[in-house]
Parts: sequence; C-alpha cells; structure tokens
Amino acid sequence: MKAAARRADDLRGRENLPPLHGVLIDKTIYLYSIYTGNQSMLAIRLPADVENRLQALAQATGRTKTFYAREAILEYLDDLEDVYLAQQRLADIQAGKTDTVALEEVMKRYGLEG
Repeated sequence: MKAAARRADDLRGRENLPPLHGVLIDKTIYLYSIYTGNQSMLAIRLPADVENRLQALAQATGRTKTFYAREAILEYLDDLEDVYLAQQRLADIQAGKTDTVALEEVMKRYGLEG
C-alpha cells in the first residue's frame, strides 16, 4: 500500500488533479478522488450482467454509463424518501400524534369537488 500511496502522491500537482485516495480490497488497490465542488464521485461494484446491460444501454443511446447510474440513483432515492415519509406518517397516525382528513374534505377545501 505504501508504494501505491507514493504513486498517488506522485500524481498530485500534475494537470490540476484532485487529491487521490487509495484503498486496498482483496489484494487490489483502488485509487479514487473526491471532488469537493457541488458534486462528488462514487465508485460502485456491479454484477457483470448489470454492467453489461448498462454498457449496452449507454452505447445504444449515446449517453454515458454515469448518466444512467446517476438517473437510477436519483429516481430510487425519490421513491425511498417517499416510502419512508409515508411510513413515518402512518406511525404518527397509529400513535395518535396526528389526525387524518377525509378525501372528501380535502377536495372540498381546495375546490376540487366534482
């Protein structure tokens, strides 16, 4: 690991590269950088079949694998946040911490009566 760290240190300062970090996993050294602007980098391992599907989609559409991975994560996060919010609201209702409002009342309140 020391040799890899030295090689990472040797790359610093060249071509304005961000700082490199390294990690040793299963006798393989993975080097990565962290962008400190408004975006950061995430490295993930995918099963070969998923990687192949992602690569095929990227090639077929002219977009990058990163584009599709980012879109999938954002969509999934939205869904997960909605599920967790709904679960919390249900727990609040069951605990008597909040009241419910009938659909008819909501529609009437906002002028959505049909």
